[in-house]
Amino acid sequence: MNTFPPVIPTTRLLNGATARSYWFFIVVRPDAIHDAALIEHEKEHCRQAWRLPFLHLALYAWHRGYRRWSEIQAHRVQVAHGMSVSAAIRSMWDMYGEVVVPEDLK
Repeated sequence: MNTFPPVIPTTRLLNGATARSYWFFIVVRPDAIHDAALIEHEKEHCRQAWRLPFLHLALYAWHRGYRRWSEIQAHRVQVAHGMSVSAAIRSMWDMYGEVVVPEDLK
């Protein structure tokens, strides 16, 4: 497994999250540390942050359309690495209240 950004196990994630990316690193619950699709999802968020330093963080936090785009991109990567499309659709609804269709994830 690629070690950049570093993946750090933790039990201190808020709001029921399984993992989070923080620009230079990823934190993940210990029970999900080997979930390659999830790690790739978070790596996509790291790439997004690197493409738009600082701006990505502000847009993700305050612009629903950007957050939706960002999550769809990350879920596409996750599906490409083994997550089912139905699980990705459910995740988008459960975590973000966003309705997506299978075509959004291709």
